[in-house]
Amino acid sequence: MRNRLLERSKEEGRVRSRLPEFTKDEIESLKGSADFLGFNHYMGFLIRNRLPEEYNSKVPIDDLDGGYVIAMNPKCKQINPPKGWIFINPESFKKHLHYIRTEYGNPKVMITENGCMNHLDEELNDVTRIEFLRVHLVALAQGKDVILRN
Repeated sequence: MRNRLLERSKEEGRVRSRLPEFTKDEIESLKGSADFLGFNHYMGFLIRNRLPEEYNSKVPIDDLDGGYVIAMNPKCKQINPPKGWIFINPESFKKHLHYIRTEYGNPKVMITENGCMNHLDEELNDVTRIEFLRVHLVALAQGKDVILRN
Protein backbone atom coordinates (compact mmCIF):
# COMPACT_ATOMS: atom_id res chain seq x y z
CA MET A 1 0.00 0.00 0.00
CA ARG A 2 2.85 2.39 0.82
CA ASN A 3 4.37 1.89 -2.63
CA ARG A 4 1.00 2.22 -4.34
CA LEU A 5 0.25 5.53 -2.60
CA LEU A 6 3.74 6.81 -3.38
CA GLU A 7 3.21 6.05 -7.09
CA ARG A 8 -0.27 7.61 -7.06
CA SER A 9 1.14 10.70 -5.34
CA LYS A 10 3.84 11.02 -8.01
CA GLU A 11 1.16 10.72 -10.72
CA GLU A 12 -0.63 13.62 -9.02
CA GLY A 13 2.56 15.72 -9.23
CA ARG A 14 3.41 15.55 -5.53
CA VAL A 15 7.02 15.45 -4.36
CA ARG A 16 6.25 12.95 -1.59
CA SER A 17 3.57 10.43 -0.71
CA ARG A 18 0.24 11.55 0.73
CA LEU A 19 0.80 8.80 3.30
CA PRO A 20 3.32 10.14 5.80
CA GLU A 21 5.82 7.73 7.32
CA PHE A 22 6.58 7.45 11.00
CA THR A 23 10.13 8.19 12.11
CA LYS A 24 12.07 5.46 13.95
CA ASP A 25 11.65 7.46 17.17
CA GLU A 26 7.88 7.70 16.64
CA ILE A 27 7.66 3.95 15.99
CA GLU A 28 9.61 3.17 19.15
CA SER A 29 7.57 5.55 21.31
CA LEU A 30 4.30 4.02 20.06
CA LYS A 31 5.29 0.40 20.73
CA GLY A 32 3.37 -0.93 23.72
CA SER A 33 1.66 2.41 24.34
CA ALA A 34 -1.93 1.14 23.95
CA ASP A 35 -3.83 -0.62 26.72
CA PHE A 36 -5.98 -2.48 24.21
CA LEU A 37 -7.08 -2.50 20.58
CA GLY A 38 -10.70 -1.44 19.97
CA PHE A 39 -12.32 -3.49 17.20
CA ASN A 40 -15.51 -2.58 15.31
CA HIS A 41 -16.84 -5.31 13.03
CA TYR A 42 -20.09 -5.61 11.13
CA MET A 43 -19.21 -7.59 8.01
CA GLY A 44 -16.39 -8.56 5.68
CA PHE A 45 -15.92 -8.16 1.96
CA LEU A 46 -14.34 -10.02 -0.90
CA ILE A 47 -11.55 -7.93 -2.41
CA ARG A 48 -9.61 -8.34 -5.64
CA ASN A 49 -7.15 -6.26 -7.63
CA ARG A 50 -8.73 -3.70 -9.94
CA LEU A 51 -8.09 -4.47 -13.62
CA PRO A 52 -6.59 -1.68 -15.78
CA GLU A 53 -9.80 -1.36 -17.81
CA GLU A 54 -11.81 -0.80 -14.60
CA TYR A 55 -10.24 2.60 -13.87
CA ASN A 56 -12.44 5.55 -14.80
CA SER A 57 -13.59 8.91 -13.46
CA LYS A 58 -16.48 7.32 -11.51
CA VAL A 59 -14.19 5.24 -9.27
CA PRO A 60 -13.95 6.78 -5.76
CA ILE A 61 -10.48 8.05 -4.79
CA ASP A 62 -10.19 5.54 -1.93
CA ASP A 63 -10.73 2.68 -4.36
CA LEU A 64 -8.20 4.17 -6.79
CA ASP A 65 -5.62 4.52 -4.04
CA GLY A 66 -6.10 0.93 -2.96
CA GLY A 67 -6.29 -0.48 -6.48
CA TYR A 68 -9.02 -2.89 -5.47
CA VAL A 69 -12.63 -3.83 -6.15
CA ILE A 70 -14.95 -4.75 -3.27
CA ALA A 71 -17.76 -7.29 -3.51
CA MET A 72 -20.09 -8.93 -1.04
CA ASN A 73 -19.67 -12.63 -0.43
CA PRO A 74 -22.64 -14.29 -2.21
CA LYS A 75 -22.63 -17.05 0.44
CA CYS A 76 -23.56 -14.55 3.16
CA LYS A 77 -27.14 -13.69 4.10
CA GLN A 78 -28.10 -10.09 3.36
CA ILE A 79 -30.19 -8.25 5.95
CA ASN A 80 -33.13 -6.31 4.46
CA PRO A 81 -32.57 -7.23 0.80
CA PRO A 82 -32.28 -5.84 -1.79
CA LYS A 83 -31.09 -2.51 -0.35
CA GLY A 84 -29.67 -3.59 3.01
CA TRP A 85 -25.96 -2.99 3.42
CA ILE A 86 -25.13 -5.56 6.11
CA PHE A 87 -24.45 -9.22 5.40
CA ILE A 88 -24.13 -11.89 8.08
CA ASN A 89 -20.49 -12.99 7.83
CA PRO A 90 -19.13 -14.46 11.09
CA GLU A 91 -16.21 -16.09 9.26
CA SER A 92 -14.86 -12.61 8.53
CA PHE A 93 -15.16 -11.73 12.23
CA LYS A 94 -13.12 -14.79 13.18
CA LYS A 95 -10.50 -14.16 10.47
CA HIS A 96 -10.05 -10.53 11.52
CA LEU A 97 -9.53 -11.53 15.16
CA HIS A 98 -6.97 -14.14 14.09
CA TYR A 99 -5.19 -11.53 11.94
CA ILE A 100 -5.01 -9.12 14.89
CA ARG A 101 -3.57 -11.88 17.08
CA THR A 102 -0.93 -13.04 14.61
CA GLU A 103 0.07 -9.72 13.02
CA TYR A 104 0.00 -7.47 16.09
CA GLY A 105 1.45 -9.72 18.79
CA ASN A 106 -1.85 -10.83 20.34
CA PRO A 107 -2.81 -7.52 22.01
CA LYS A 108 -5.77 -7.23 24.35
CA VAL A 109 -8.85 -6.63 22.19
CA MET A 110 -12.08 -4.90 23.11
CA ILE A 111 -14.92 -5.47 20.67
CA THR A 112 -16.32 -1.97 20.65
CA GLU A 113 -19.01 -2.43 17.99
CA ASN A 114 -20.76 -5.45 16.50
CA GLY A 115 -24.38 -5.93 15.58
CA CYS A 116 -26.98 -5.15 12.97
CA MET A 117 -30.25 -3.36 12.45
CA ASN A 118 -33.47 -5.30 12.76
CA HIS A 119 -35.03 -6.87 9.70
CA LEU A 120 -37.86 -4.68 8.36
CA ASP A 121 -40.59 -7.20 9.16
CA GLU A 122 -39.16 -8.27 12.56
CA GLU A 123 -39.93 -5.33 14.84
CA LEU A 124 -40.81 -7.43 17.90
CA ASN A 125 -39.55 -10.88 17.00
CA ASP A 126 -36.15 -9.95 15.58
CA VAL A 127 -34.83 -13.40 14.75
CA THR A 128 -32.37 -12.03 12.17
CA ARG A 129 -30.59 -9.86 14.73
CA ILE A 130 -30.56 -12.76 17.21
CA GLU A 131 -29.03 -15.00 14.53
CA PHE A 132 -26.43 -12.32 13.67
CA LEU A 133 -25.33 -12.07 17.28
CA ARG A 134 -25.46 -15.84 17.86
CA VAL A 135 -23.21 -16.74 14.93
CA HIS A 136 -20.77 -13.94 15.80
CA LEU A 137 -20.56 -15.13 19.41
CA VAL A 138 -19.85 -18.65 18.13
CA ALA A 139 -17.09 -17.23 15.90
CA LEU A 140 -15.72 -15.34 18.90
CA ALA A 141 -15.64 -18.55 20.96
CA GLN A 142 -13.81 -20.30 18.12
CA GLY A 143 -11.20 -17.54 18.20
CA LYS A 144 -10.52 -18.15 21.88
CA ASP A 145 -6.79 -17.65 21.37
CA VAL A 146 -7.45 -13.88 21.17
CA ILE A 147 -7.07 -11.98 24.46
CA LEU A 148 -10.36 -10.16 25.05
CA ARG A 149 -10.72 -7.27 27.45
CA ASN A 150 -14.06 -6.78 29.20
